[in-house]
Amino acid sequence: MEQLRKIGLWLLLVKERIVLGIVVLFLLARLYQVFNPTPPPDVEIPPPPSTDLSASEAMPEDPPAQPESIRPTPAEALANNNPFTVQSSPPVAPAGEDGEKAPNLVLRRIREGRDGVEADIQVEGGDRGRYKANDTFGDGKFRVQRIDPAGQTVEVWSTAERKVLTLRAGG
Repeated sequence: MEQLRKIGLWLLLVKERIVLGIVVLFLLARLYQVFNPTPPPDVEIPPPPSTDLSASEAMPEDPPAQPESIRPTPAEALANNNPFTVQSSPPVAPAGEDGEKAPNLVLRRIREGRDGVEADIQVEGGDRGRYKANDTFGDGKFRVQRIDPAGQTVEVWSTAERKVLTLRAGG
């Protein structure tokens, strides 16, 4: 009984070494399989199909000639115009979102305010206000993009006309 206890104690003390030895033996076995692979079984590869045309098989017909009306698209048109938009005639009169005529804007003056440069803009309906860059007005139909105090101009984006309007002071 004493000998079994000594063997059990010895196994308990060297269990990590035993596991390491098993892992190393497994690794060596895998390396042997990698460096000495077994040859693949002999498989017969069928011969490629014949490329000779017999008399019964005729060559396919030539494709039809390309019509003369098809011309390649010039590269300038692709570079300058968006190919995914449909081109149409411009509207006769600029119309707002409700179909009414777009209001006129008048730039009264440009002045330095406490928070920076402000533009005094009056809408045709009589609404007048001071606006800084990126301010919207006219029920969200206009947005001030840039104010140039040196040139006395203001650029305003109009959602109704979908373009930038340049306003000059005094006109």
